[in-house]
Amino acid sequence: MRRLRFIPVLLAIFLTACSENIIEHSPDREDEVFGTVSIALSANMDNEIVGTRADADEPVLDDFRVAIYKSENQMRLFNDSYANACSAEIQLNAGNYRLVAQHGDTLGCGFNKPYYLATKDFEVQAGVNTVEAEAKLANVKMAVNYHETISAGYADYYAIVKHQTHKGKNV
Repeated sequence: MRRLRFIPVLLAIFLTACSENIIEHSPDREDEVFGTVSIALSANMDNEIVGTRADADEPVLDDFRVAIYKSENQMRLFNDSYANACSAEIQLNAGNYRLVAQHGDTLGCGFNKPYYLATKDFEVQAGVNTVEAEAKLANVKMAVNYHETISAGYADYYAIVKHQTHKGKNV
């Protein structure tokens, strides 16, 4: 029974030593560098789309969802609509981040479910930092349908599909 009286005293000493150790290793808030981030988003809508996708609505920039992630641990630090984010100045610690802006059904596939995406890695330094990103059509699905007369005339056949930019370079 005598020994049980010392357990609370030892526990209190141990917790006091641990809490002082944690305080000593925490960074000083005065030494941290902060910066503000403003977001500028644009969307590339000049896609030559053929087929059932042509009747889909073009996205409005204000409807995009904007998120900012910390690069090291992929922790989301900011999530809002672009309508609110474009006028806000977001304060972040100095470091590396990733901007993700999206519009549409991210899990859907097919031409009738358009999905636009913009990603941009950026670094925050002291002062005002502007992040510019361009959203493009992200879920593109190609289908090549052969007529039955091709299979009757050829034993082996295939198709090559290329995307060509407006500057004439293949991507």
